[in-house]
Amino acid sequence: LGWLRDVSDQAGEKLDALICVAQAHSGSLDKFEKVSLADVTERALVSLHYQTTRTRAVIKTDFAQSEVWFLPREMENVLQAIIGNAMKYHHPGRRPRVHISSRAGPDYVDIAIRDNGTGLDLPRDLEKVFGLFKRAHTTPEGAGVSLYSIRRVLDRVGGAIMVTSTLGKGSCFSIRLLNNQVPV
Repeated sequence: LGWLRDVSDQAGEKLDALICVAQAHSGSLDKFEKVSLADVTERALVSLHYQTTRTRAVIKTDFAQSEVWFLPREMENVLQAIIGNAMKYHHPGRRPRVHISSRAGPDYVDIAIRDNGTGLDLPRDLEKVFGLFKRAHTTPEGAGVSLYSIRRVLDRVGGAIMVTSTLGKGSCFSIRLLNNQVPV
């Protein structure tokens, strides 16, 4: 029975992942709105309450640009996925620390989510980081979908996501959003 439960759970996770991928690839986008980064970060952290409590994570924000034009629910999903990954892949020898910041450029806004986790071996694993059903880490479990879906949504609206990382020290995911009011 335990084995059947595990197989069923894995099948359910894969189905959820496929739905997420399908949504990232298709469908019309909602109307862009002015989104408060503080508000969507707070909502993302509410969803991550169990993980932040369990890991005793410290989350800091510094929003030089307090608002962006984007899809509110998608912005929350992006932050929840990246912050959640920071806690999931925290370094076992230290308390997780996540710093979220934003700054404005002439026609864009950059959002950076920096952590002190296990980091990534980017020369080896860069293709896996944003690949569908690919993972750079072997533990803990994951479907390899969230960063792929984030990249697809950002590509659709003219945005981008990049990563820098040092193995054993942490990672920084940088999101660039166009500073306009309509999807491209």
